[in-house]
Amino acid sequence: MKNNRFDKQLKKGLQDQAALFERVSDTDDGFETVMHRLQTEKKEETKMKRFNMKKAVIATVAAVMVFGTLAVASSGVKFMASHSSAIPDYTKYADLSTAEDSVGVTTNAPEKFANGYRFSGINIVENSYENEDHNTIDTFRSISIRYKNGSDSLSYDVDPRPIMAGFADSATDIIKENDITYYYNEMRSKWVPGNYEPTDEEKAQVEAGTLNIGYGADKISYSDSKSITWEVDGNSHELFCMDVEISKEELLNMALEIQ
Repeated sequence: MKNNRFDKQLKKGLQDQAALFERVSDTDDGFETVMHRLQTEKKEETKMKRFNMKKAVIATVAAVMVFGTLAVASSGVKFMASHSSAIPDYTKYADLSTAEDSVGVTTNAPEKFANGYRFSGINIVENSYENEDHNTIDTFRSISIRYKNGSDSLSYDVDPRPIMAGFADSATDIIKENDITYYYNEMRSKWVPGNYEPTDEEKAQVEAGTLNIGYGADKISYSDSKSITWEVDGNSHELFCMDVEISKEELLNMALEIQ
């Protein structure tokens, strides 16, 4: 990145999120625990994290749970800034239409899926696109619907914007069903100490969008995320989960239930 000030801000953000994840990585709470601690430890002020979308698909797992998977930018968009509360803005499924109206999207989100995942809350996310000089060129709200199945959690996110150009370049697999193209992605995150130097192979994986490296952890650890993304009526839809034993086929079937 060319902007040294931004480099330092991003590194600090990665360190903060990596350290947070490190403290909960040995628990079974996973997704929900990280989300809760993100809120309680930073409740005084919700921080916006910015990502250079030319460099990586995902900047940090903790942030991805809030913001969703990012793709290579186009049309002058170089960065995306997003923020939301880890505490649900709505806790009842009956409030879904109210949340949709506040964002301007229709999600068709079910109260429960056939595989056992049930509605657990809704978050409204504030987003902005920025150019290379960090000037805001677009702002919008999106909706993130949370589901739980026992101790496992995932989110269903809908943005009132189309999938960014170049998204297919980072996809692990591309599936076409019912005239809709679904982009499946698997991402491994490696949490490392601040002085860690990636290998050439790891640098290539980061550039290819198959690996995220988060700095600031006390020791090296790993986490894995999976997502499936598609576009309907100019809106981007995504199912996302972290460290959950779920197959590509199961995620796809959940996506097909939404249509």
